[in-house]
Amino acid sequence: GKVALVDLETMTLVQVMQGFSYPHGSAFDPTGNFLYVVSQQGNFIYKLDISDLQNITFDMIPLHTGGIPSTNGLDKPYVVRFSPDFQKYFVPCQGTNEMRIFNAANDSLLNVVASSGVPQLIEFSESTPYAFVTTMIDTTNSSTQSAVDILNWQTNVWVKTVYPGFQERGLAVDDRNGVVYVGNRNVDPGGPAPHHTTSCVGRNGDVSLIDIATLEVIEDWKAEVTVDPYSVTIRK
Repeated sequence: GKVALVDLETMTLVQVMQGFSYPHGSAFDPTGNFLYVVSQQGNFIYKLDISDLQNITFDMIPLHTGGIPSTNGLDKPYVVRFSPDFQKYFVPCQGTNEMRIFNAANDSLLNVVASSGVPQLIEFSESTPYAFVTTMIDTTNSSTQSAVDILNWQTNVWVKTVYPGFQERGLAVDDRNGVVYVGNRNVDPGGPAPHHTTSCVGRNGDVSLIDIATLEVIEDWKAEVTVDPYSVTIRK
């Protein structure tokens, strides 16, 4: 497991840090002095102090208060994302189907909320108090299906669950136009049949929209794209 630090102005590799266990999602704190990286197969987050690039150190923050960091844990965190006000950070945990929410000031656990399935990615609206979380089907729980959970990131309470497509994963919040773009992978043969064939191996996926004002799927809009739309981003 490695973490690479890149200078985006010069597009050069600054440093490669090694010795991490399954590093995955990461996020900088607002100062840029600390980098949070999840251990995808563990029960903790790495917190790297990169204020001095010649002497980088890190701590391991357990996802349970008083817990002991383990590289083979139940939680299996996927990503870490800060709220728009940088007061909290949110960690979707694939192993336990829940969102764990931390105080950014002292890394203490604030709240734990269950998700409707296996949580993947989380993106925040900056003009409303909503965060959008893609979830996958939990094969151990027949009541779950692929969906997008909507969370009030200010109160840490789930608002509702919507179903914009099949096997949602990537998403991007567009506050300017008042929509959330959702990439629906549709890789499983049991999903809806695509309208078109492709020269690529596999099944076409699609992109759907959620209306931020109503928190409802825009039913009359869906764009079919090529195989496995795994992530979505927008240029602001």
